[in-house]
Amino acid sequence: MTKKKILFVNGHMRYGGIERSLLDVLRNLNYEKYEIDLLLIEGKGEYFKKIPPQVNIIYKDLNNTYGPFLNSILNSLKRKDLLSLFARFIFLGKKLIGPSFLKFLRIPLLGNKYYDFAIAYRAGICTDIIQYAVKANKKATWWHHGMINLSEKQLKEFEEISHHLKNIVVVSESCEKMLVEVKPFIKNYITIIPNMVDDECINKKAEEFSPNYDQKKKHFVTACRISPEKHVENVIFASEILLKKGFLDFQWHLIGDGDDFEKLQTVVKDKNMSAHIIFEGKQENPYPYMKNGDLYIHTSYIESQGLSILEAMALNVPCVITDNDGIREYATINNSIIVNQDAGHLANAILEIVNNKEKYNLLKLNTKCPERFAVKTIIKKIEQFLS
Repeated sequence: MTKKKILFVNGHMRYGGIERSLLDVLRNLNYEKYEIDLLLIEGKGEYFKKIPPQVNIIYKDLNNTYGPFLNSILNSLKRKDLLSLFARFIFLGKKLIGPSFLKFLRIPLLGNKYYDFAIAYRAGICTDIIQYAVKANKKATWWHHGMINLSEKQLKEFEEISHHLKNIVVVSESCEKMLVEVKPFIKNYITIIPNMVDDECINKKAEEFSPNYDQKKKHFVTACRISPEKHVENVIFASEILLKKGFLDFQWHLIGDGDDFEKLQTVVKDKNMSAHIIFEGKQENPYPYMKNGDLYIHTSYIESQGLSILEAMALNVPCVITDNDGIREYATINNSIIVNQDAGHLANAILEIVNNKEKYNLLKLNTKCPERFAVKTIIKKIEQFLS
């Protein structure tokens, strides 16, 4: 049987939801059916060493092309980075002439390779590359985001490229609805393939170590990128309310980093709350923290799917979730506590569940990751898409 040649393009393999999702796909594809190339253009990262050996990794670091034109040229010359020097002029041509100018990157990035299917696993430059700098029979872009954070120019470019690709994969119905509201024609090009949740792998990794939790306290866990859209400052506000209500024996563990990390750390120190809010930073394996927590709490304003919530459910950890479109497809009153964005409501929900043992145990009993996110289910969808 002739293997299908598939190309995935992503920026890097650092810690992140998109990168974890891509790693799950690469781990579970059938390599008797597919010959897989992975093009990375922005670095390697923590997940790089976990990529299956069957994957042919093409690493082309274009980081020196970013930033002001003169600075990137000087940086490329200083580092004798001829690829970035060349690519920076190509990106200038893209700006002045149009995205089709990216065709001149094809040989430096991939040579004369031809693919049955080329997939940009992240929107943006990865999508531009597969459209204009890759030869393939079919092409697609994956959309993981819970919001459209594009300028008018970028939105126009995305509209144009969508007409060319005719294949857009989104991870949830809410993503589809969001894109179609902005560009109705996109509905004809969309396929919904959620991120998978590997229950077996997650539960195995959750046993690798035991976090140093004070057993006299309740432990809450929030794992996400610490950035504005995740609304992590609500952890601080809700914690203040808990303390004012006399609930003192808790620690809230924040796993992850991001733009707001240092700012929120400073706020917590200034409020003398460091004994209650613990910044655990980036963790290669967050699952022991989640499994040994009493509650998993997600504070985000928006989610395309909410992969970390589903992972907590796979570990049978009761979840308190602030309401948004992405979670409504699987979060119910039977398997989670859903609250609005108000810190008072969040604090009251926490108190309600930790002070009611019968309700807590019932919620824990019902907390399971839905079968439609299982590895076999999602891989079947991906294989159908690639056929």
